[in-house]
Amino acid sequence: MIRDELSPRKAALKNFGLSPQKLHLLDENRLEPLERFSMYLQVEKDGSAHTLRSYLNDLLDFLLFLQEEDHDVLAVDTILLRSYFTKISGVDFSRNKATGAGTGQSLMRTLSPRSQARKLSALKTYYRLLVRQGLLEENPVTMRAPKFYRSLPSFIPAQEMDSLLQTTEGETESSRPAELQLRDRAMIEMLYSTGMRVSELLSLSPSRVLDHNGEIVSEMRITGKGRKDRVVFIGDPARRAVAEYLAVRPRLRPKSESLFVNARGGALTDRGLREILNHYERNAGLRKRLYPHRFRHTFATDLLNDGADIRQVQEMLGHSSLSTTQIYTSVSRERLKEVYRNSHPRAKSPRETA
Repeated sequence: MIRDELSPRKAALKNFGLSPQKLHLLDENRLEPLERFSMYLQVEKDGSAHTLRSYLNDLLDFLLFLQEEDHDVLAVDTILLRSYFTKISGVDFSRNKATGAGTGQSLMRTLSPRSQARKLSALKTYYRLLVRQGLLEENPVTMRAPKFYRSLPSFIPAQEMDSLLQTTEGETESSRPAELQLRDRAMIEMLYSTGMRVSELLSLSPSRVLDHNGEIVSEMRITGKGRKDRVVFIGDPARRAVAEYLAVRPRLRPKSESLFVNARGGALTDRGLREILNHYERNAGLRKRLYPHRFRHTFATDLLNDGADIRQVQEMLGHSSLSTTQIYTSVSRERLKEVYRNSHPRAKSPRETA
């Protein structure tokens, strides 16, 4: 727990989602890079809240490292960068072997290759900005991102989805206020029906889901990751759930224009949604962690399993690259293998057929 209050400059940066613990450790005279980068990401890059939070936290980690090493942000070279990535990866980049690093500073831990790649991207973007603004002659971040393997997306089996939706109903959730149950069911139905990202769902307003007759729309155009526009479709169960929620939404005394509000009437946050899903995960007895993106994985997997063309699924997900969508075909193949092993007599072991 931080006992001392953050300075006004640090408090302003905290509003972007930066770690208050880490901000507390950073000297006041090292805040300027974060302020410069936040302005650039907001105004020129028009980045999403998620990108802004991630990239600024990545730069904050690097600034803490520079502070510990007593180096200036403008005096960075390849050797120092390799030292930093050795520390967060546990791999000596100059010798390509394990070092056992990452056990020193309490706020610095060994990171996965995927996280390292994102941190490298954040630093490249920051130093590219400094070159553009004439503060450096060349970008010192020339390292290649580490290779990483994509894990297969985790989808929600149909039986577990049914159990989850039943758990949001009044008879099984009598201790939860009706308006919150209806809100929760509407969010879950929308996530599964549309394949939307969490940020896209939470940015909706009531007017976005209503037509000129006051009915819930069956499709709508949204702007997603990378400012890419796409059309999402809303199935009848989701439309009914949203209509039922909107009927009781005034009881929450909304103070926000957001469609989904919390119990105090404020806009529901990503963290708030995760806490809600954790509640239903426990009550529904699900086998795997119920994080919001699993609904998007399930949306894509179910479409492909039922014969949808992969390019159509790509369009519905808003993926810029087909290769991003193709990972779901691996999930579908694994499911087909399971059906084959369980159903075909020649696929079963002698012990199973005995």
